Amino acid sequence: MILAAGLGERLKPLTLKTPKALVKIRGIPLIEIVARKLISAGFNKIAVNVNHFADEIEEYIRSKNSFGAEIFISREICRPLGTGGGVFWAKDFLKEEESFLIHNVDIISDTDLDGLYNYHQKSGNAATLSVKKRNTSRMLLFGRDGFLRGRKTEKDPLNTDSLREFAFSGIHCANSAIFDVAPPEEVFSIIDFYLSLKFSGKIGFLEDRGKIWFDAGKKDSLSLLQKSDIFSLSKIFD
Repeated sequence: MILAAGLGERLKPLTLKTPKALVKIRGIPLIEIVARKLISAGFNKIAVNVNHFADEIEEYIRSKNSFGAEIFISREICRPLGTGGGVFWAKDFLKEEESFLIHNVDIISDTDLDGLYNYHQKSGNAATLSVKKRNTSRMLLFGRDGFLRGRKTEKDPLNTDSLREFAFSGIHCANSAIFDVAPPEEVFSIIDFYLSLKFSGKIGFLEDRGKIWFDAGKKDSLSLLQKSDIFSLSKIFD
């Protein structure tokens, strides 16, 4: 699933007239970059959630013949439902498979998606987060057993001496069994949902050791990708 329903608040005023999913890097919209990366990794059934400028995103996908894949459009009619709410809104499509991969539309990386998916399937985890060693204000904490234990910014932090710190990469895998757990509300963050299950010992991680990772939903990262030779489809896909 590609999460593409966000308002693109961090890219305003660019996203006042253009959906974040159709913001371009070197002439190629984010939705196409991510979709083609997924397809190159072997994923040929993809859900895309939409809300902000939904018609424009759907029309672009249609104009590209769905990039040669089967694409299901999950429309969030009244408002964006967040990363968790969006996944649950598309559950009828996603639960057709035992496990599935979720990718934020604004993440540009050389992450080994096939490797992440295969690792998740063998792990027995309810979900497996792709993480990196990088600076962030939202650091996640994992126990030495490899399972999610909390967030560093919590008001009453855990004893971090025995925990490992990683930043979430905006890419993860989950089992359809997560849909058996009632979400907290209609609009919610998938990470908050996972944190609510943190002591069940079922939310694991895989460290991404790739060389390329950008949050293109931030102005500075988007600008760097536009100007730098870092971005090339061959580097992202290989």
